[in-house]
Amino acid sequence: MTHKLIADIGGTNARFAQVTDTGLINIEKYLVADYPTIQDALEHYFASYPEAKFTSVCLAIAAPANQDWIDFSNKALKALGSGSSMNQFERTITNNIKGKELLEVWKNYFTEMSDRFASADPKKRVKWMGPDMSVRSSISARHMETWAHAQELYDSLGVKRINHDRIKNIVIIGNNTFKWCYTV
Repeated sequence: MTHKLIADIGGTNARFAQVTDTGLINIEKYLVADYPTIQDALEHYFASYPEAKFTSVCLAIAAPANQDWIDFSNKALKALGSGSSMNQFERTITNNIKGKELLEVWKNYFTEMSDRFASADPKKRVKWMGPDMSVRSSISARHMETWAHAQELYDSLGVKRINHDRIKNIVIIGNNTFKWCYTV
């Protein structure tokens, strides 16, 4: 039987699944830190299912499609393809800053992004990896990504998260974009 492989590569976890005519099978979640490169994680997954014959592979990393992101992605793929780990690449692009200095860089970027969002027309269409989306949806997507990555931390620590209705916009964007999930 032939399968398609889908993967969601995040900063903490990499999730892999096979898409068949009957749905998703052999869903696996790996810690990114356990694999020096994406290729290593893929090879581990392939070795776990030697009977699978893959016809295509789709690796997903959610991010806005602008020139800065394209440049960043190309640098990341080049570094990871040459054997660097994600942690090594991260240290390179941040000039190895740590602690309070790294937090300050993040706060400055967050403040700039918040100012840009506050002055933007909420209905304006912006570029994205998938279909263009409104500024309002882009804000919800940033919120969703933050929520999802925080959930990874809760899961990693074995802590049960108590969600409230403040995640309503996450549920809405998830529902609105569900038809694109697992599209290969």
